[in-house]
Amino acid sequence: MSRLGKKKSRSMITGARSAYTRTFTTTGLVGEAGFEPAISGLTTGALGQTELLSEVSWEYVIKRPTRRQEAAADILSYLMATVFILGRLPELSRAEINAVLGDPPATLLSPDVLRLNRAAAESAQLLARLGGTVKIGVIMAPEFSPAAVAEDILREADAAGKLNFGLSWYGKPKAAARRLAAGLEVKKILKAGGRSCRLVTSQDAQLSAVVVRKNHCREYLVLPDQSLARTLAVQDFVDFTRRDVGRPHRDLKSGTLPPKLARIMVNLARLPAGGSLLDPFCGSGTILTEAVLAGVGTVAGTDISERAVTQSLGNLQWISRQYPTAAAHWQVQVADARKISTALGAQRFDAVVTEPYLGPPRRGRESKTQLENTLRELAALYREAFHEFHAVLKPGGRVVFAQPAFATGRQLMTLPIADDIRRLGFAQQLGPLDYARPEQYVVRQLTVWQRA
Repeated sequence: MSRLGKKKSRSMITGARSAYTRTFTTTGLVGEAGFEPAISGLTTGALGQTELLSEVSWEYVIKRPTRRQEAAADILSYLMATVFILGRLPELSRAEINAVLGDPPATLLSPDVLRLNRAAAESAQLLARLGGTVKIGVIMAPEFSPAAVAEDILREADAAGKLNFGLSWYGKPKAAARRLAAGLEVKKILKAGGRSCRLVTSQDAQLSAVVVRKNHCREYLVLPDQSLARTLAVQDFVDFTRRDVGRPHRDLKSGTLPPKLARIMVNLARLPAGGSLLDPFCGSGTILTEAVLAGVGTVAGTDISERAVTQSLGNLQWISRQYPTAAAHWQVQVADARKISTALGAQRFDAVVTEPYLGPPRRGRESKTQLENTLRELAALYREAFHEFHAVLKPGGRVVFAQPAFATGRQLMTLPIADDIRRLGFAQQLGPLDYARPEQYVVRQLTVWQRA
């Protein structure tokens, strides 16, 4: 561990010990037998979150279940927790986190705030891997107070230059005036401590990822249970935008899959290390490029359109130039999704991840009969496709599938093909989960299937 890393970790330990001391003081447990052995591990050789847990006397704290030891264990667990600020569609974001982290124990504090009951290593790398999470933070105190924020800044932040800091409030936030007053109180304490600072504010209760990144802001999160967390990583909106509008080929006529959604779909496949992925309706290659960036070992795409294959190849070549570390093996070829087992020969894949043809573009003036006819045609196409998916998947392989549903007023017209897919030898693992923006005529419904 670097000298800087050790310094930050020791500072974290000091802060945790301070939080324990405050908590045990208020509960009358300081000085009782059992507390000092539990807390002493926080100052003897622990240099990181994982090591911190191992240094604490868990045998004393956990195996002797008295009131004080149970309290110590609870506090240890709570203050090592990771918090995820979820994106616009939180149910989909939670499914992605479960897929990436292996269904960890977690608590939903509000629809858009998830607390993971353990430390998550390498938060910046983890967030870069996720498509549906906006921020990752670490819980640092059981209760918010301006003094706790100021103390953390004075203890850890580099004193050179002016510091930008901000507060984001989740759950049922206080009134704007009270939020501002809390921020100004932090600023007052910092100035008294000789720290030059600027309070970053927003009209909303939460600072957006854009505001945090553009202001190089040290952000603190007041969570729905009033606990305090510090932001460790913020989603790189610039990079996602570049992969969306900056790539050489985008087929706006056929429709574009957002890179964030493509990344979520790749993660939902739960691929093994060095695994293989096929997109048989690859279009301009959004799923393929996100799979390459996610570190999938082998990435293959097919499409019935020669133009789409050319676009996919161009975008994959662009990704390889822009991100030299993206070292996956990839291939793209012309093939009908209803005949891919013939086109691909003996190749077998760990997952099929795809957004198929969704029907002709909608303009909102279609009759119910027209929409029913389109759904019937799509259902026939998808049944044939799933028959081929079964042939090219390894046993236990997964299909992540984005199928359309048509919004007509208050009604959502869906594809009744789930039973047909089950009869083809698949078990449904997830979904349908809806992905749509307000006023969209076509809703993407994501499902995950596993081959027997």
